[in-house]
Amino acid sequence: MFLGLFHNYIFLVILSLKIIPINAYSPYNSSFTSEHIRYLQNETQALFDHSWKSYMKYGFPFDEITPISCEPLGPDFDDYENTVRNDARGNISSMVLDNIDTLIIFERWDELEYILKYLSDNKQDFFNQDTVVQVFETCIRHLGGLLSAHLLLTDITNKPITLSTKYQPLREISNKYNGFLLDMAHDLGLRLIPSYQTSTTNIPLPRINLAYGLKKVPPKLQRDACTSGVMTPVLEFTLLSRLTGDRQFEYYSQLSFWKLWSSKSALNLLPMTIDPIANQWKDSITGIGASIDSFYEYAAKSAILFNDDYMWTVFKTSYRALLSHSAQGGKGTMIFPNVGIYDGVVFSPWIDSLGAFWSGLQVLTGQLQDAIKTHVVYLKIWDFSI
Repeated sequence: MFLGLFHNYIFLVILSLKIIPINAYSPYNSSFTSEHIRYLQNETQALFDHSWKSYMKYGFPFDEITPISCEPLGPDFDDYENTVRNDARGNISSMVLDNIDTLIIFERWDELEYILKYLSDNKQDFFNQDTVVQVFETCIRHLGGLLSAHLLLTDITNKPITLSTKYQPLREISNKYNGFLLDMAHDLGLRLIPSYQTSTTNIPLPRINLAYGLKKVPPKLQRDACTSGVMTPVLEFTLLSRLTGDRQFEYYSQLSFWKLWSSKSALNLLPMTIDPIANQWKDSITGIGASIDSFYEYAAKSAILFNDDYMWTVFKTSYRALLSHSAQGGKGTMIFPNVGIYDGVVFSPWIDSLGAFWSGLQVLTGQLQDAIKTHVVYLKIWDFSI
């Protein structure tokens, strides 16, 4: 029941956003007035439409499209070790899987119907690809995209939700939807879970071949796993188990999550990189940016989605530790540089771009005053860069 209420609430909030066309030029230079917010909403839609239409015209059904040359982009079939290109591109129309729910949010009903038909027509062997992908990226982007879209489509038909007439097309699409996205998610999950099952350390191997499992993954690609990669999939895998009744996804991902959490330092800080084969941490620093960012995010979201007090304790403990040992700044600002997990000494005085998500997570978890202080730092960086 909690899952349905959670998704209904989020969906109704989304539907309540009224987009009013505004001129392309923004006259707003300061606070977020209601007019400014409407302008930003409209601008966001325009950015999405430009990207989506360009992808469908020049890139579909490949994974992505190159931004300058507008050429289709997929994995490097000649080199499994080209991880920069291959990790998030498995020849599975990544852009499509990433944006099914976005098409719903932006009310692109014709595009949604087209994509659902494309996926339904090709679902049988969609993920049977001889490509080596990163389990983490594939889980949060593609498995998560399928699950999110499935929940949005089924909540409309399974719950007593009253929609205005403008959303009648969504009602009609939902009535015709037969749940095949969940079947695809289960298929993808079965291709990813061996990375957990075959590990002798209960730490998942970071990469897998979608068609042939672990046996076609070069061994050198399995020696580095980041904290985010090990712990973040717990949300999608747990949700997949709850929706399908196949408990193995929740079991193995929870096992890995709690194993790493139990290895935190006395300061309640986790390192960023681990060797899953040797069962050894490869560094002794932490922060909120690359390699560990989504650990905090998904601990909090798992607590909310599954009403899980243990996950909430993980987030609270981690957040307090970061405030005590990482947070730096003056009266009106706050940054979280990388620090040593054993002594809390600043390791690097810089912050990275992925840390920009942090203020959003602070808002989600009720840390509003802290969020204002961290957001203003990245806002000023953005203002300076443009």
